[in-house]
Formats: sequence, C-alpha cells, structure tokens
Amino acid sequence: MNLNLKFNKLSLAGLLLASTASAEAQEKKPETIEVRGHTLSHLDRFTKAQLVIDRKEIESANAPSLLDYMESIPGISVKRSAGLGSQASLYMRGSRNGDVLILIDGIPVADPTLISGGFQLDHMGVEQVERIEVSKGPMGLAYGSDGLAGVINIITAKNKAGGRLLGEVGSEDFARLAVNYQHLVSDELSISVGADGLQHGGQSDAKMENGNTEKDPYKRQGARSSFFWTKGPWQALILAESSSSRKDLDDLDFSDNVFKDDTNYTVDTDWESIRGQVQFSKDGFQSTFNGGKGSTVREYKNEADLIFSGTQNSKYEGGQSFVQWDARMDLRGVDFIVGLQSRQEEAESKTNFSGFQGSFDQSRKSQGVFTVADYQNENGFGLKVGARQDKYETFSQQTTYSLESSYNWGAHELWLRSGTGYKAPSLYQTYGLVVNEDLKPEESQGLEFGYNVAAGDVSFKALAYQRVLSDEIVYIDFTSGYQNTDGEGTFEGGELEIGYELASGHELSLWQSSIKYKNDQNTTLLLRPKLSRMFRYRGRISDHSIHLQALWTGERSSTTESLSPYTNLSGSYQWQQCEKLRWFIRGENLLNQEIQQTEGYSLLTRKYYGGLRWTF
Repeated sequence: MNLNLKFNKLSLAGLLLASTASAEAQEKKPETIEVRGHTLSHLDRFTKAQLVIDRKEIESANAPSLLDYMESIPGISVKRSAGLGSQASLYMRGSRNGDVLILIDGIPVADPTLISGGFQLDHMGVEQVERIEVSKGPMGLAYGSDGLAGVINIITAKNKAGGRLLGEVGSEDFARLAVNYQHLVSDELSISVGADGLQHGGQSDAKMENGNTEKDPYKRQGARSSFFWTKGPWQALILAESSSSRKDLDDLDFSDNVFKDDTNYTVDTDWESIRGQVQFSKDGFQSTFNGGKGSTVREYKNEADLIFSGTQNSKYEGGQSFVQWDARMDLRGVDFIVGLQSRQEEAESKTNFSGFQGSFDQSRKSQGVFTVADYQNENGFGLKVGARQDKYETFSQQTTYSLESSYNWGAHELWLRSGTGYKAPSLYQTYGLVVNEDLKPEESQGLEFGYNVAAGDVSFKALAYQRVLSDEIVYIDFTSGYQNTDGEGTFEGGELEIGYELASGHELSLWQSSIKYKNDQNTTLLLRPKLSRMFRYRGRISDHSIHLQALWTGERSSTTESLSPYTNLSGSYQWQQCEKLRWFIRGENLLNQEIQQTEGYSLLTRKYYGGLRWTF
C-alpha cells in the first residue's frame, strides 16, 4: 500500500499554528480517556524478566524511531550505517543483528529475504506505540525460532477514546506528522484510524570527510486502522497497518575499497501487516486465538554513473503468517498455560547485477506446542517452568525450555533464570547465494541471576549472565555461501542499574553494561561495545519538563580499525501550554562529538528539532 503522504515544512508550520489556535480555544478541563478491558498476548506469560518502556517515556524523549528507545536499555546497542532509514542493526548482549525476535502485539514479524531474517524497526512509526516490552536472554519457549538472544514486543495503542496529533520540524530538512483517532461507536464497538509521515533531507551516507557531498534523503508514510468489539466474556480485535518508504543509498567502490556517493542508487520498501485476536474469559479460565500475516517488498534500483559503471535492478518479497491458540487456567494455585502455534515463511527474489541474474522462491512451515506452569506462594517464593517443541519440514525437531525461580522478602528480590533458544537458518541463507539445505539451526543456552531492591527513593538492580552459542551460521565466500561453524561462542557480562527520586517529579537513573566474548575461532565482536554507560534525568516543574540522556559507548572493533568511544548527549524540553497542548524542543549529539557507528560512513552530526503534541 502506497499512501503517498506528502508534506513539507511550510505546510507543517501552518498546521502547527492552526492547532495552537484551536487548542487555546478549548476550555481547560481534565482529559477523560476511557480504557476498555482488552488483553493481548504479552511476554509476562512466559517470563517475569522483562523491562517495559511506557507511553510516558516515549513522549518524554520524543525520538522519531523505535531504535532510539532501544539504546536506553542496558545490554542493548544500536548501529546505523548512516541516518534514518539506513541499514540498522540491533545487538542484545553482544548478539548479532537478527538474533532478537520482534513482535507486534504478540505476533512475530520478520523479513525472510534478509540475511538475518529480522525486521527493520524504522519501517514502523512511533506514535501508535503504547509501550515496549523487552526480555533479554534465550526465549525459544515463547515463539520458537529467532529468540536466540531475546524478544522485543511492541504494543500498539488501543481502546482510548479521542485523538492525538504530533507535528515536528528540524535539522537537515526533517519533518514528522502523525495523527491518531479512536471513535466509540457503542459500548461494545470502537474504531480507530491513524496516519503518519516522516521525511529527512539527510546528509551524505558515505563519509563526508572523503569528499562525499550528495545528500541521501529518507521518506516514510504509513497508515493503520483497528476494530475492537466486546460483549460479556468475549473480546475481538482486528488491526491493519502499512508503510512505504524510500531511501537514497551510497555504494562501495571496489577499486579502492571506499564508500562513495552513488547518485542513482535507491531502495523502496513496502510493509503491510494484519493482526487479529478472539478471546474468551470467564471464572479464571481464558482461551485465546490470535494470528497475523505480514509482508515486505524491497526493490533496489541503480543506474550506471561516472563512478559506478554497474547497474542493479533487484526485488525481494518476503512474508510470514502466524496462528496461535492457547488456554490459561488456575489449577490448585498453579497458573497453567498450554498452547499451539503455526508459522509459515515465504521468500522470493529476482536479482539483476549488470546482467548477472539470479532468483529463488521458497517457503517453510513449522508447528509448535508449548506449556507453562507458574507458581507463587505467600512466603515470596516463585517458580515458572515451561517447555516447547517445534517441528519443521526441512530439519529435525527443536526442543526448548525455560526455568525461572525467585524469592521476595520485603523490598528485596533474588532470581535465577535458565533457558534455551534457537534460530532457524533464514531462507536467504539457505537458498539465496548457494543452496545449502544441510544448514542446521543455531542454538543458544543462557543462565542469568540477579538481585534488585526498591527502598524508599532508591532502586538498585545487579545481574550477571552467560550465553553459549553453538552451530553459528557464517558466510564463507561466494562459492560456498553460508555454513555452520564448529565449536562454541560464549557471551558473559553484567548489568548494573541505579535509580533515585530526588523529589516529586525529579528522577535520576544510571546504568552500566559490560560484556566479553570468546569462541573457538578466536574472532571478536564487530561493532559492538564491550562497555557502555548511560545517565538520565527527568524532571518536571509546574508546566515545564526536561529529559536529558547521556549515552557513553566504548571502543568497538571494526574490520580494519577500532572505532573511538563517544558520548551522545540528547535532551528535550516540553511546555504544557494548556490541558490539550504541549510544545517541545529536542536535540541530538548536543556535545557535537565525532560519532561514527560504521566504518566508511559519515559521522552523526548535532541536530535540533521542535514541534507540538495536541490531544483532542
């Protein structure tokens, strides 16, 4: 679906002025939002070890990409090759890109045509997100393949009467506009719609210090709708959304192995998703049926120019469908869950590089069954155990498990968690370059233990973990394609978090994350920091609020050099003009440090933005 939402700074500025006038005309009365009883499949069914980024934090930071919020979580690092829309990687506790399973409303999303088989979070807007759930560590129990290092579940906003609007402009011809509205048709039925658009004029993705000057812009537009119905013990929900984007790219000049401006190179991406759920709840019993289908189409085009004589016209189409049924009940004080899942992946590609053509069209199915038992007693002891088995058409069955125990006394908690996960080889790895149907799934086993306490105004959390990866899939060369490696790789690390409430409305927090990695091949972690730290302050005085965040990222290894440490200081200020209207300004890289996340690409520059949020 291509909505072709076009806007520029002039039209957006007019919208800001019109919104201001309308908001000032409204009477300052308390906002009423109706929240209706709806439950989606969330991670707490499978684990208690999760972190939640709520809507308040999303609006406090005002970042335009979901990846920006991931960086605020201990143990997660994000790498972009350049600006918004460029190739991005998300690393969780030293994992590779694609080792983290992405869910939207509890439904797995993926692009099987990518090498990693993962999902690019830039395809999705931020304004429809209500909260983000993150669980670190192997999570094969929950959804089978892909939760090798952890799971991220993005929960979209639902069942809130009224609407909200965001408008923003900023450096490098940046502009963002998002509108969401929900209408209560009756006590039993509600309908919501939304749309958003984003554009970034950009800079040269290829390193400007090497003389590259061509701007590489990015544009994205999206739309969504949902229907929610409830009657007695029954609930039903249908959601549909889509996005279209275009990004200008640069390319590698193999004559001197340097990234350079490519004036004709672009990628167009279309993403669509439809999700649904039916749920019955009564007398401690709950039965849920949910499912979804998503598709991604990427098309690369590149004509010959003065620097690059080659041409490219390639199209990749990937899709994934998912169906799940589960039942939840209380049996003599034990919360018991049993469920069935089915997943199908499809991938098709047609490539043409300067006359060299290639293609593949493949699909794969899997079925899984899982069970979870959760016990909590009055003395503070808790135990959650689960097991799962998945069956594939192309390789052997996969069995995973999870075990969590915890003990609470007063404000203190101790916990121990062990689990396994696996990642099936992507369809691209299996069929994209060289057909290798003997590829085995990568397997991961994790162990984590920790302690946390919340006493008065202070909170403290410390943990240590280990994760062992085996049968890792790596690229060998053009003729051998992808192969499983022998031996194992071990990730070991720790995380420390401290929070302090200075006074009412003022919060300080800081964390440190460290990791070390060793394997039988004596390779190292590329582009992933071994040490990172973050300091954050959030404060509010009357109608004014401030959010400051300083992320220090340590040295990272690259293919030919080490990338220097940096501190990225970002911040935002908001003014609540009236009950319905907030103005804000924000900035990135306020210290104007030389931040390079990928070798050969441009440095991240200092940027400023400003806009408004209006509820109606």
